[in-house]
Amino acid sequence: MTRAKILLATGGLFFLLNYGDGDVYSSLRQMHLISVYGASNFRDFGGYSTARGKKVKWKQLYRSSNLSALTDMGLGTFESLGIRMVIDLRTSKEINEAPDRLPQGVDWQNIILNEKKITDAFILALTEGITDGLEFDKLVEHYGEFYIKNVGQYRKLLPYVMSSDNRPIDIHCTGGTSRTGLTVALIQLILGVTEVEVMDDFLLTNEITAWDIQQNVESFRKIIFAKTGQEPTEEDMERLTNFVTMHSEYLQAALDGVVKEYVSVDNFIRNEDYGLGITDEQRRAFRASLLPHHRNPSRTAATSPLPRSTPTLPCALTPTPIPCPRGPSAKPSYPRPLPMPPATQISRCSSPPPST
Repeated sequence: MTRAKILLATGGLFFLLNYGDGDVYSSLRQMHLISVYGASNFRDFGGYSTARGKKVKWKQLYRSSNLSALTDMGLGTFESLGIRMVIDLRTSKEINEAPDRLPQGVDWQNIILNEKKITDAFILALTEGITDGLEFDKLVEHYGEFYIKNVGQYRKLLPYVMSSDNRPIDIHCTGGTSRTGLTVALIQLILGVTEVEVMDDFLLTNEITAWDIQQNVESFRKIIFAKTGQEPTEEDMERLTNFVTMHSEYLQAALDGVVKEYVSVDNFIRNEDYGLGITDEQRRAFRASLLPHHRNPSRTAATSPLPRSTPTLPCALTPTPIPCPRGPSAKPSYPRPLPMPPATQISRCSSPPPST
């Protein structure tokens, strides 16, 4: 029997059902995807579980690609979400080339996140066909510096997100992938979302943008051929694909970089002098505003808080594998679990996490 995929809209959230052979399957992940004409990768990053058994509220936190091509219908959908603020992570050049199209009354903030090394390597690849800077291990190395190099920017960005006056809020870069994905992961960690679901949301980008990834890589090939007169090699194409694909190693490296500098992600969040400077009181208020008081019974029993004296180890990550090509040099360089303490874990160099 032929299978048909039907997309049902319910309250702005979408469910993907497969009909065929008498079976009906629903995808939990598709619940996060929102159809906004003229924007891709637009989704709600609420709904994920915390280590204390709560779930982040829906319809408060959104992420997307840039909003420059919103159609009239897309603009109407965007307006119906009640979004009060948009945080644009792009550079001035990117914004000038494709400024956001927004409804009147939406507060727009531009906080540029530094990805210079990766951007420079990409430009060199397009203009001269030299893709060495996009080797998988080099990309991992670059992402290892991401949070550290953008501390000052995040100190500006996070107060906007943590203020209920600005929500619902949308965060985006150009494609809503790397800069947006790493920013969303940081916000989820502050909220106490489990490390497995933080990674799961990070990798969900690959499923949602699979067609875009193919189209982008093909356009890169054409640009390189037009600029250099030579077709990119298979290795070049693998590197370009890895550039537009979100691998678990990228987020892992970014967090490893934080742990190397601050000993723990929790210290990074709290440190007033060199970190994000978020106090326990601010963190509690943020969680209280986005974490409903009812608990998720299925998770609470497995994640109940441990006594302070009980030694704990980070949980192993088992993210859903995404079929993305990697070159011979693209061996996982960061097989360790995510180095962040969920709310039930206590760093040896920090005080207990704020209660919610």
